[in-house]
Amino acid sequence: MNNHNNREKKINHFQMNFHDLNYARLLQYNACYDAMPASSKMVVFDVNLQLRKAFNGLIYQNTRHVLLSDPESDGSVVGILSVTDFIRPLAIISINVHICQCVFVESLKYKTNQPSIFNFRSIIHHCNFLCNLNE
Repeated sequence: MNNHNNREKKINHFQMNFHDLNYARLLQYNACYDAMPASSKMVVFDVNLQLRKAFNGLIYQNTRHVLLSDPESDGSVVGILSVTDFIRPLAIISINVHICQCVFVESLKYKTNQPSIFNFRSIIHHCNFLCNLNE
């Protein structure tokens, strides 16, 4: 019972601290539908989807966040897109003229009137408004 007082338990010869792995244990011992409410939606967008369509999709699906999937990496989830990702850069750009010029110059590289989610995130990351999770 001494291990119980230390809040540690041996599982398959590994020691786990209960406080560190609460969510891992929840998902390990429960099916996905048990951990996620039945009323929730999980929406996944391709990173090559046009930005305009992505924003309309967020509104149509009545959700604030979507997962981003990259077909070049076997459809794995590479990020999350939220309504804030659309609003924050636009608000910052409208305040700062230098940032507006930076985004305009970067958008010319893609030579398209309808940038994709990937292009938009690249532009915003290049202008230091989006942190890179791979670094």
